[in-house]
Formats: sequence, structure tokens, C-alpha cells
Amino acid sequence: MPRKGRMKLFERILKRLKEKGPMSFEELRRELAGVKKRILKAALTKMMKAGLIELKDGKYYPKQ
Repeated sequence: MPRKGRMKLFERILKRLKEKGPMSFEELRRELAGVKKRILKAALTKMMKAGLIELKDGKYYPKQ
């Protein structure tokens, strides 16, 4: 995935988490229809490593 596309995906994920609150992987997958499972999983992992989101009790939370 090109860098520009990855950043757009990161922005979409953060926007959804901030608007709707904590979400599980499956909820995020439904919200971001059209994004392949492996792409979403890789994006979430990279976002956690960068400190943008965190995983607690099976739900992703945006970091404040």
C-alpha cells in the first residue's frame, strides 16, 4: 500500500474510534467496508507501535 493510502486509512480509523468510541476488530472491519482484513490488521499493528491507539479487553481505543 502506498504511503499516502496508508495515512488515509490511519486517519479513517482514528476518526471512527474518536466518533464512536472503543471498537473491536470486527466492528472496525464492518465500519471500514472495502478494506481487506490483512491490510486493516497491519494498519492497526503499526498504529499501536506508533502509539496512536491501544488495545484493551479486545477493543481498540484512541490514545488521548
